[in-house]
Amino acid sequence: MRGTIFIVDDDQQLRETLVALLVAEGFVVHSAGDGASALKLFEHAHPDLIVVDVLMPGMHGQTFVQKVRGIETRHIPIIIMTALRGWAQQKASGADAFLEKPFDLNTLLGAIALALYRHAPTEPGA
Repeated sequence: MRGTIFIVDDDQQLRETLVALLVAEGFVVHSAGDGASALKLFEHAHPDLIVVDVLMPGMHGQTFVQKVRGIETRHIPIIIMTALRGWAQQKASGADAFLEKPFDLNTLLGAIALALYRHAPTEPGA
């Protein structure tokens, strides 16, 4: 197992595609279709990384990120994805990385690998 990833996106087809891709890559994957549902599931998912969309009904992705950062004591890498051109670069505070939709699935896998590597616990004496 390579870790646990939490996907939050209201686009069901994209969410299902990402879940299938990440499971095939050896990750345990949890998903939710909106920020409010995601917050309820968050405590039980114990993710190592979160991938979240910006525009979702009910709770904006940025609000979800802020809430996670406010309740979680450990740093969980968060990748924001959005179709809003230029938005992520300007407003993705609290996120570790961003992807503009549409993105190549290999680009997503690379962003996940980099974020997990950067936030991996260090070995004592290393």
